Formats: sequence, C-alpha cells, structure tokens
Amino acid sequence: MRYIKPISILAIVLIPVLLVGYINLFLLNNTEKNQKSIDSGAPKELAGKLGRIYSTVLEKNPEIKFNVNVELEGKNPAFTQVLDRENKISTTFISSFFWESGEKQEIQKINKEFTKKVIIHELAHVLSLNNIQIGTKSTVNKENVNKDLFDKEEKNCLPNYYNLEGCFSENSYLSSFYKTFWNGESLSKSSDGFVSDVAKINVEEDLAESFSLWILGYGDYKPGKIQLEKINFFEKFSELKEIKSTIKKTFITEDL
Repeated sequence: MRYIKPISILAIVLIPVLLVGYINLFLLNNTEKNQKSIDSGAPKELAGKLGRIYSTVLEKNPEIKFNVNVELEGKNPAFTQVLDRENKISTTFISSFFWESGEKQEIQKINKEFTKKVIIHELAHVLSLNNIQIGTKSTVNKENVNKDLFDKEEKNCLPNYYNLEGCFSENSYLSSFYKTFWNGESLSKSSDGFVSDVAKINVEEDLAESFSLWILGYGDYKPGKIQLEKINFFEKFSELKEIKSTIKKTFITEDL
C-alpha cells in the first residue's frame, strides 16, 4: 500500500530571482565552505536562467500556482511538494548539485545536461501534481496516516490514481498514466518496464522520468516496448506538445 507523499527525488539549483509565481531565496549559513565551493556569480546566473525558463513554460498556465525555493545544500538536487494551506505547488532546488569546477576551484560553470534533466523532471511534477489535476482532496492526515481511511479513499477513487493529496481526476496526467501502465500497481518492477531506477519508486516518479526522456530524447539509450510506450504517452496531450516546443526553444535561448 502506498503512503508516499508526492515529493520528487531528483532536483536542481539556484539563488534569487523572481518568477511568475515567485521565488523565495533561502540563503543558508554563508560559511567559508560555501564561499569556496560556489562562486558568487554562478548561482545568480543559474537562478536567472531557471526563473526565465519556468516563467516562459508556465506562462500559458496561470491556473497553476507555484513557487520556487533555492537552498545551498541538501541531500538531493531538488524536490517538489504540494502546499495545501497556500494552494500552491512548491519546488526546491539545491544549488550545490549543479556546478562543474574549472581548473581553479573558484571557477564555476553550470553542468548543462544534468541541469536540463532536473528542470524537466521537476516541471513534470509541477504539471501533474498541481491542484487543478486533483478531483477530490484527501482527508487523510499526512503526518499521521489513518490506514483504514487511506484504504477507503483509495478504493473509492478507483480506477483513477490516488495518493495523500487526493483522488486525481479521470483525465489527469497521473490517472491516465496509472490506468495505462500500472494497472493497480501490478506492473512488474523489472527494468524492462521502467526507464530508470527512480521511475520504480511510484507513479509520480515513473511519469516524471518518462516525461524527461520525451522532452530531451534518449540518445544511445534503447528503450524496450513498455518503456517506449511510456515515453510516447505524452504525445496525445496537445498542451504538453506545446510545452515541449517551448522548453526546447527556451533551452536554446538560455544556452542550456
């Protein structure tokens, strides 16, 4: 049974910038270690790029309320979560994951390929977990899960997808993906069915990892039948095809 709060495992980075929603900058302790590992100009450069990318991609989706937080250090590159009280979806990026060191330690530049993948992965969560995708909000306490209540709400939600945020609408991205590929979680966890180990964690991660390959392509990677079906799943959504085109153009503009 799933009691997984939809928080992304992948991630990103940066430091202040204004977005459509808004960007909150949380500067952690400006220690000597941080000063040595991150050049003062590098985070600002990435912050600007990320702000412009999010603003451009979500420009035609004003109904999605979001914010982006930036922190210097953390265990994962980024994570996304739903903020119930604020009726928003929030992504936090950890800047220490996104730099390549030059010959001198103080010279920093963005790891472009990694940054692009994390941006797309987190955008998949923003697009699929926001409140307009949810039909009925869950009444389960996230901090102290009542198993009986969870099971009842999950059963009532079938055949659509349910998690601690609620029952996702019939035509939502997650419900559509869930009904197509997970079939009540009976899908084998073999590598043949998933594009990465992260994708095996839950439906949200499976969708986000597949979405990343759909946007960025998969180069020398050779997907199997189910993997390819997951990657091509997004082709049926005209609005996502438009977003795909916008992302590619924006990455060129932002030199990513």
